[in-house]
Amino acid sequence: MAARIMDRIDEIAKLDPYASTMRLSGVPLHRLRVGDYRAILDLQNGLMRVYVITVDKRARSYRELR
Repeated sequence: MAARIMDRIDEIAKLDPYASTMRLSGVPLHRLRVGDYRAILDLQNGLMRVYVITVDKRARSYRELR
């Protein structure tokens, strides 16, 4: 599963990460859904960098952001 998530992150980083992710409300972060897992990302637009904040199952991934 980790390889699948990393492949997806690499894929969106090469294209347009904003088109493939959803902005989270209340925080300046985006989420990428890969199966039952969510990757919480900090997209740095000016530098086109993608920072992965956390990757976990849905129920646990958003708990850390509160």
